[in-house]
Amino acid sequence: MRTALVVHMFKYGLMNLGGGVRVSLSFAKVLKTLGYKVIYCTPFRTEWNLIKRIYDIRINHDGEYVIPKHVLPLKAYQDVAASFLIKLFQKANVVIDTAGTFVPFADIIYIHYPGLLKTTGKNTLLLKIYKKPREILLREAGKSFNIILTNSRYSRDAIIKYLKRNALVLYPPVDVEKHLSLSKVCD
Repeated sequence: MRTALVVHMFKYGLMNLGGGVRVSLSFAKVLKTLGYKVIYCTPFRTEWNLIKRIYDIRINHDGEYVIPKHVLPLKAYQDVAASFLIKLFQKANVVIDTAGTFVPFADIIYIHYPGLLKTTGKNTLLLKIYKKPREILLREAGKSFNIILTNSRYSRDAIIKYLKRNALVLYPPVDVEKHLSLSKVCD
């Protein structure tokens, strides 16, 4: 059986309960439909019953790796370090980063906005020294993605600017049919 590793290393993982989680769950659902074994990788254990109740998406995932980011030193480098640990744990046919944390070996990445590469405000010399190697790592990782997905032309333009790569725009990023049927019930 083919294996898909869905990596969602954003802050509280799937317990963030935001739009990125819906994107991640949608990927997993499609992968299961295509016959993949789906394994999640997150920084915190996921409360799957809560996820199912909130999102009303039934996903029978096949496992979950928890790699706590907070145990790794140097906050700006946690995602990069975690991604190498993930690679050691799982030999997957396809790796999808659904949180845009720039997992260096991902085949597909969903980037809401490339904010990790955008330098804003005043940076001290020490902060620049701290951030520069990570920025280089992220730009290099950006070259390796087979497919980059985003949710708007605005984000696609930023991805082109910062990564020098094009992205496919997924629009709309939510299940419109479900929301339309709910609005009819409310009318």
